[in-house]
Amino acid sequence: MKKLAIIGASYLQRPLVEKAKEMGLYTLCFAWAEGAVCKDLVDEFYPISIVDKEEILQICQEKQVDGICTIASDVAAPTVAYVAEKMGLIGNSHQASVTANNKYAMRQAFMNAGVPCPKFLCVEDCTEATIAEIKQSMR
Repeated sequence: MKKLAIIGASYLQRPLVEKAKEMGLYTLCFAWAEGAVCKDLVDEFYPISIVDKEEILQICQEKQVDGICTIASDVAAPTVAYVAEKMGLIGNSHQASVTANNKYAMRQAFMNAGVPCPKFLCVEDCTEATIAEIKQSMR
């Protein structure tokens, strides 16, 4: 039986879990226990933070999963990509997932590739001078 690791277990992942079960897949789910509506639907539930990529990787390797995914969770995407990359599974690169989840880095990547994107600034310290600079740049 094929094994699918699912990162996240909230109501948002429920349709994914239900479809995987309908397809006859053995499901492993990783998420905090609180609010994990999928924990009773999957074959194995692990109360682990979805960003704990090393622990999730270790379990996925031990269980020899055939695939890993998430749905409706930007935060889980880097973990999915990391585990997939380490296990030789199909997926986005870890670096691409990290970049896509950092809006500043993503916009910089767009600019570097010549893709138009909305105007933006990276503000690290909010002072009166910074606010004036932001207002000036928006004109």
